[in-house]
Amino acid sequence: MSFTLFISWSQEPSRKIAEAIAVWLRICFSSTRIFLSTHIAAGKKWSSELEDNLESIDCGILIYTNNNLNSLWMAFEAGALSKNHTKSRIVPLLFDVNKSALHSSISQFQSKDFNEEDFRRLLTDLNNLQSEDSRRETAEIEQIFAFTWPQLKTKIQEALTSSQSEREIVIRSERELLEELLERVRELDIPKADEIAKVFEQIKATSQGNYIYIDGERAAFEALIAATYRARRIIRSTRFSPRGIATNQPRYGEAIRDRVLGEKGYKPLEEYHRIIATNEVEKIKDIEEYFKLFHGRNFNLYLTPIEQDYELVILDENEVFIHFFEPDSNIIGSTLYLPGTQIAQKFIAIFDERLRDPRRRIEAFTCMYMKESDIESNLEKVRDAFDSDRVNEL
Repeated sequence: MSFTLFISWSQEPSRKIAEAIAVWLRICFSSTRIFLSTHIAAGKKWSSELEDNLESIDCGILIYTNNNLNSLWMAFEAGALSKNHTKSRIVPLLFDVNKSALHSSISQFQSKDFNEEDFRRLLTDLNNLQSEDSRRETAEIEQIFAFTWPQLKTKIQEALTSSQSEREIVIRSERELLEELLERVRELDIPKADEIAKVFEQIKATSQGNYIYIDGERAAFEALIAATYRARRIIRSTRFSPRGIATNQPRYGEAIRDRVLGEKGYKPLEEYHRIIATNEVEKIKDIEEYFKLFHGRNFNLYLTPIEQDYELVILDENEVFIHFFEPDSNIIGSTLYLPGTQIAQKFIAIFDERLRDPRRRIEAFTCMYMKESDIESNLEKVRDAFDSDRVNEL
């Protein structure tokens, strides 16, 4: 069976570098199948296509430059690959980047720098992963590397040089998007909104921009699903939208189940906290499922009659998603993804304050101590929390 390699990239010059490395590796290992992010067909969900190829992928390479250090998509692809492979088979390649600048979810992997010695090691490591009938002799690998390295080095250096002016244009464009979202953050009904806005101003002022803008609801949930699978310990989330997850976003609901229960090879989360607004009875179906599946698990549900025009998801203590609804709609129009401990801690404080604020009229349900015999009585309390006339429509 042929060796299959996945190369993950995002933005220029990462794409050009990935393509150059793919050509190089095809010369070195003619029978190797190279799968790049660009090979995902237009219109297909990137995560679905990647999942379809995961079992056949033997190794993953992540191309990191100064332009994509905070790439959400590459982090998701790395998380998907790590589900099926050991850390030694996922290799971040760093181009003019220090390992200390990598996100914590990526720095766990053994990275290699853009230099002759590290690329020689990379070629040797990939050769050792080949099947016995495809593996080359050490002397042959040395000869191939000596012959191909100068041309590869030149192509990569050209890609890095040509991207400098393009990068300035991209940063300005992203800052314009951040300006718009920053105004929306100032308008949010949350404590410390001004303090959060100041952090955003700091983000905007940096040369790299420690944030990612996601456009549209479909892309937002694709990102959120992958992030749910990537979380290590704790997830805090809201559901202010009147639409139920089971009915409208079943794949996200499946991701929540997998992480709370520890299914499909994932470790169960230590804690999952979810605030749900009691604004539409179809959401009771979600809660029924949570109680039936999660009793005895550390899943905590908080009901509130207070609605908001955004959703908040916090992963562990280092990632935040803010989903903004379109005007006069419950559809997610734009999302701001913010990695980093500083911003996450501030939003955790906001989340916890909401739970303690008596004006929110929070009613809490702890599944950890809920027995199967307690489910129906707790569901009655849930139904009472929703509009009783509308509950009868179920």
